[in-house]
Amino acid sequence: MTNGDGDDTGILLRDVDLGDLSHLAQDLDEQLVWRRNAPLLYDLYGQCDLEWPGQTVAWLADVEGELTKLALGTRTNETEPSKVYVLELTCAVQNCANDSPWTSWTVEQVGIMNGFGLKPIQGDAPLRLAAEMTIESDVNRIAACPSQASMIAVKGSCGSVWLCDLKKPDQPIECKLGEHQRPIEGFALAWSHGQGEFLASGGNDGWLHTWDVSKACPSKPLWSTLAHSGALNDACYSPHGHQFATVGDDNIVALWDHRSQAKTLSFRTSAEPLSVDWNPHDPHLLLTGLKDGLVHIWDLRHVGPHAPMKSLKGHEDEVLQVRWCPRGDGDMGGTPRKHLLGSASGDSKVIVWNLASSTRVEEEDTDPEALFVHSGHQGGVNDFGWGFLDDFLFCSVGEDHLLQLWQPGANIVEEDTEDGLEETPAKRPRTAETLGES
Repeated sequence: MTNGDGDDTGILLRDVDLGDLSHLAQDLDEQLVWRRNAPLLYDLYGQCDLEWPGQTVAWLADVEGELTKLALGTRTNETEPSKVYVLELTCAVQNCANDSPWTSWTVEQVGIMNGFGLKPIQGDAPLRLAAEMTIESDVNRIAACPSQASMIAVKGSCGSVWLCDLKKPDQPIECKLGEHQRPIEGFALAWSHGQGEFLASGGNDGWLHTWDVSKACPSKPLWSTLAHSGALNDACYSPHGHQFATVGDDNIVALWDHRSQAKTLSFRTSAEPLSVDWNPHDPHLLLTGLKDGLVHIWDLRHVGPHAPMKSLKGHEDEVLQVRWCPRGDGDMGGTPRKHLLGSASGDSKVIVWNLASSTRVEEEDTDPEALFVHSGHQGGVNDFGWGFLDDFLFCSVGEDHLLQLWQPGANIVEEDTEDGLEETPAKRPRTAETLGES
């Protein structure tokens, strides 16, 4: 279906029961209202149509002088192979002062893209396909290596993990981990930070495996343990040392020491934790997203049963992904980075939270720490990423077959100062010179 401008709203009428028409009309009206208001809410926005639902997305580590890249993975209906796409941002920020800022582009070999605030500077679209890989199962999770921008790990629904080197676009898959193990589906996948290249993965059988991937295609894990009595849902390494965290459907959060290969702490949550992230600015803060829609912040110095340091309410469905604001220079929009986080949910929303604020949002059933609510998706949001290069630059994928790039308006997310809004320059301006030549 298209609106009066001929733009695709993404809502289809085929195979719709008559009893659902009222609900569909309401969804369409809400989407059209959002579309009209979006240029007032965002500095930039772009959505790219995908053939299949997007299951996972990740920004790749930033490299000076190279184009900003992201990787996304899809989930098919098992009749076709799933894909990993690596896309480059070939655009500059453009002021959208006119009455009709929406523009359409074609991203070759990917799909149609619509948006505003994006000016292509190389080619005819804000995105360009840099690499494409076929995976023999659905792509459950992509993890970008923090120390090598060209390396990503891909976890498939078959339970295997592939290591891919994007410097070899003709044959990027380096090796397959866990090839000789019993295949178990899972979503947990995380790289270590700092020295050494370790990879942790886990599956629905509760087993945790860590790999030393500094060696050429290790034949077996560095160590393995039964971490949870049910599915191991997610894992993350601490940016501050040798610890990492896992969460499972046994309602347990567990901390592990990579050197001693032992559990150092565990505690129970009020509901099943589906996602976890370690604060890169404060070694004591851990973030979890729960199946009941709550987001919990834990102070690891003072944990107790069902007693997080803070609980955030704003989602109406399970929280599938949580992220702290990445490391960077200075504050972000006048707010210390340690206080900023994001969460994505099956309710089709991504919420950006500011723990230092209590006056931003006054909506019913949403805590005042909610700084910005992204409502551009029309289905559950499976994953999102917080960009390293520009402040408040996000990417997200979901059940609506859309990849979205978005940056909330500075007038919304930046703190007021005595002189008005605080100006927060990008770490590196998006110009043709800094993005590189074709």
